[in-house]
Amino acid sequence: MILKTEQDTIKYAKKMAGEITAPAIFALNGDLGAGKTTFVRGFIQALCGNIAVPSPTFTLMQEYETPKGTLLHVDLYRIHDLSEIQELGLEEYFDKAIIFIEWPDRMDLPKNTIQFEFHRTSEGLQITRN
Repeated sequence: MILKTEQDTIKYAKKMAGEITAPAIFALNGDLGAGKTTFVRGFIQALCGNIAVPSPTFTLMQEYETPKGTLLHVDLYRIHDLSEIQELGLEEYFDKAIIFIEWPDRMDLPKNTIQFEFHRTSEGLQITRN
């Protein structure tokens, strides 16, 4: 799927938010600036209204309470050691929350994780769901 604008990305995320229930784990793969955070922001705002959704690059994890339960937005870009991930306590949410993980290659993920690939092309943002 090719999304031509940022608004198209948000629209797609909001549509998906209406279809997803917990538990669900999403691995978001793609380069810096590919649109991963924009996508998650649209998903969260579909459930929580027009709230501020900062990138969790420095906090590593942001937690939101939504009508569908707990939602975590995780960014592992700055993680260099597996013990740092263990300190987050992320695994305790695997069976009960909606979780979006940016830079998921930094950890072992459950087998039921849904993989998304984000790539910028000359036509826009290409999102592939595996």
